[in-house]
Amino acid sequence: MRVSRYDAVVFDVDGTLVWGESAIDGAVEAVAAARERGPVAFVSNNPTAAPAEYADRLSRVGVDAEPSAVVTAGSVTARVVADGHPEPVYVVGEAGLVARLHDRGVRTTETPAAAGTVVASIDRSLEYGDLAAALRAFEVGDPAFVGTDPDPVIPGEDGLVPGSGAVVDAVASVAGRRPDAMAGKPSRAAWAATVAALGGEPTRALVVGDRPGTDVALGPRAGPDVETALVLSGVTDAGDVPEDGPDGPPAPDHVVDSVAELPALLADEADESPNL
Repeated sequence: MRVSRYDAVVFDVDGTLVWGESAIDGAVEAVAAARERGPVAFVSNNPTAAPAEYADRLSRVGVDAEPSAVVTAGSVTARVVADGHPEPVYVVGEAGLVARLHDRGVRTTETPAAAGTVVASIDRSLEYGDLAAALRAFEVGDPAFVGTDPDPVIPGEDGLVPGSGAVVDAVASVAGRRPDAMAGKPSRAAWAATVAALGGEPTRALVVGDRPGTDVALGPRAGPDVETALVLSGVTDAGDVPEDGPDGPPAPDHVVDSVAELPALLADEADESPNL
């Protein structure tokens, strides 16, 4: 029986569909082609924006997106903390992340010594005093430690800029320990949120993104029937595409220059015959 190769597509956003406030060439067409085959989800390691804000951002560049189809590292972090970490939470991060935690009913504190959990994330106004305050939380207590996402750099309007991973590493350095949990891609919590955004567990999904360590790594976490496509329009160059091995991120199933090549990949169909 001839069947569509994929029944759901999961898109990263920054570096995959958009760069700054502009759509990457072919993004609108790629999403439209994916929707012809099944549900689509947009999964970003952005820890500050609400799903509705990301949906609006995509809509402004011509990509139709409902908030229910958007997953962000901020929304996943709030769920992870609410479901099993002590409060109150001391945040090394921006106001948007604090808002995502409050959306889930999580109590936060501005007093490091009172923290039951420390959450570290991107902070574009990070100062020495912020790291000193985080150190205080670990000095006087034994708080849980959660990072929103591991991305060390992210696409900015004029090039790459430091991301959450850089801040998480800085806090980990003064704390003398790694995070107990990393909420964003490629975590199992991020995939669970993705499944909810798709409306159910897909049978043959394709994950599309520009970062091997998070986007491509999400595929194996999701299951053996999930394939990955690495785009070279974001933070990864052709010379940095990983190969399968015991160390480092997994190799992608497909490598394309950009999502402009995705409709052709999606149009490729495979024979599937039931085993009788």
